[in-house]
Amino acid sequence: MCLTILHVSILVVHILTLAAGSQDSDQCSPEITVRRNTLYNVSLGEDLRISCPITLCNNSQPTVTWYKLGKKDVLVNVSSASHIRQEWELLQHLEGTSFLFFENILSNDSGQYRCQSGNSVGHFITISVNGRTEPTTVTWTTLESEIMTADTFGPYVHCIVGIMVFVIVVTAIYVTPKRVCEAVLCARQSRTTADPDSENKVGGSITGSTVPV
Repeated sequence: MCLTILHVSILVVHILTLAAGSQDSDQCSPEITVRRNTLYNVSLGEDLRISCPITLCNNSQPTVTWYKLGKKDVLVNVSSASHIRQEWELLQHLEGTSFLFFENILSNDSGQYRCQSGNSVGHFITISVNGRTEPTTVTWTTLESEIMTADTFGPYVHCIVGIMVFVIVVTAIYVTPKRVCEAVLCARQSRTTADPDSENKVGGSITGSTVPV
């Protein structure tokens, strides 16, 4: 009698264990493993793909939904008319990734997103879209005023002083010999003009003093 009761008890325990295992397998849901504080920086108009890694219970593709967080979580529009689409990739056994692909990303795509599959919800993913803006005139003026310090003007001042000294030296070299030559020519001309008069005077005195024999 005791053996019969023991066998029945063991059988009941096995049956309950199998039932619990089957219930656990039926209730198994994918587990999302998005890292905390995930951040994507992208420029306006570029393409971007954010990922949502998932650990699976089996190799079947799970149902994954994407939401954009705000005052109310909004389901991301992944229709064919949108520039956003959803992709799935099975990486290896019981591991896959759901992707959210942005084509020519817009500035209003900035924000926080999260993926969800069953009861599993991932950490939020932040997207920061940087616009392509040119610096203003005021910004350039400020930068130039900060950069153009005394150290910057020093080489220009030295260069200008050197050029001025060079010009003065060349001018002096060119003008001084010319003036010297003009002075020498003037002196020669004055001497040449003075010599005939002196010779006539000397000749005249000699002729006047000559007494015929």
